[in-house]
Amino acid sequence: MQNGLFIFQDFYERSISRITVRKTQTYRTSYNNQGAIDYCNYGELKMTTYQGKTGRKLTGAKLKANTGKKKRMLGRAATQTGIGEEKRRAVRVRGGNTKFRLFRTKSANVVIRSTGKTEKTTIKDVKTNPASREYSRRRIITKGAILDTELGDARVTNHPGKEGFVNAVLLEDQ
Repeated sequence: MQNGLFIFQDFYERSISRITVRKTQTYRTSYNNQGAIDYCNYGELKMTTYQGKTGRKLTGAKLKANTGKKKRMLGRAATQTGIGEEKRRAVRVRGGNTKFRLFRTKSANVVIRSTGKTEKTTIKDVKTNPASREYSRRRIITKGAILDTELGDARVTNHPGKEGFVNAVLLEDQ
């Protein structure tokens, strides 16, 4: 350990806390001043999350765990859909079903309420994203984001990171 940094080298498929390193490259973690872990990626990381109970009540009392962690409680990192050349990947989920992760897109299916028609249009930019100001700056598309399209402003009505496409409704001045 040097200056609060842990340096790991030459790993293959070795788990570090909740992170799995999948390449034989250098990987470094450090703790920031809030006590959270900062990740510096020098290889491909497979991030996982735990979606079970926290282990405490609202009052702060500890809950006794009836069971340990199960594979069904495992989650995945959120897909942050950006603007660019189309890139999507199929992911097998529980029950043998498939979800399509959308990493980048440049088109959206926009519904025009006045005519009741749907048109596929090009996305110019992300105007605002109520989920996070950082998402607005980074031009990340999530449900509820306001997109600047060729037809005008449109609000995203689906989860593009889970479904593999972008659906939106045209915002018409009323």
